Amino acid sequence: MGNPDHTTVTLHQYFHSLVEPLLSPQVSLQRHQSIIDLLSNASTATVSLRRMSGLIMTLIASLDPDDPHRNLDLADPTDFTSELTISVSGNRRPFDTTTMVGDVHNLDANDPAERLEFEAIADVSVESLSTYLFLCTISPVQAQQWIADDEQPASADEATFVTQALRYALHRRRVFVGNDDPGTLIAMYEWQSADVSASGMTEAVANGYEIAEEISVGDNVYRARRISD
Repeated sequence: MGNPDHTTVTLHQYFHSLVEPLLSPQVSLQRHQSIIDLLSNASTATVSLRRMSGLIMTLIASLDPDDPHRNLDLADPTDFTSELTISVSGNRRPFDTTTMVGDVHNLDANDPAERLEFEAIADVSVESLSTYLFLCTISPVQAQQWIADDEQPASADEATFVTQALRYALHRRRVFVGNDDPGTLIAMYEWQSADVSASGMTEAVANGYEIAEEISVGDNVYRARRISD
């Protein structure tokens, strides 16, 4: 087996920085910048975006089937630009912080320990992620093309946006499985080197869904964790 390519190594190191809090700040910052550079380079952007979008797809698919993130849809299925909605207990609700984060976190909490539970995504605009996350659940290729055309680089802002979306998806899974989660590593290791070319994408997606089933957080855990209707 040959040595891993630069893209695979960079993704591997970045993924590790997302699950290992004891890395030095300097190392974490360097790995973050390396992933921004990877996504901003035309020669590596398409593969990197597809792999990261695929990882998000798998993480969302590993959630409880009742989780709102598993029940995304367009208000008007014939209009791609229409509002994204979520089915919760048979009702349609908007994709916003109250629905997507406040369902399992007390957003008005004063207790530092409670606020710590969602502090990791405090800088993320949930509403801005909606279309990209939705596309990740449909097709990593469509998600990639929404960020940047094939063989074109993402801007630094777009690259940062993708890293926020990945952190958001990781955080959502962590709510149900905790910090010590080998399942997340399994998904990361699969996607860091997945063949996301035109000929390999179908198998990569199938493998991603198979892993999602393998590392599923389980059924009924969402209802047990939910604090709001």
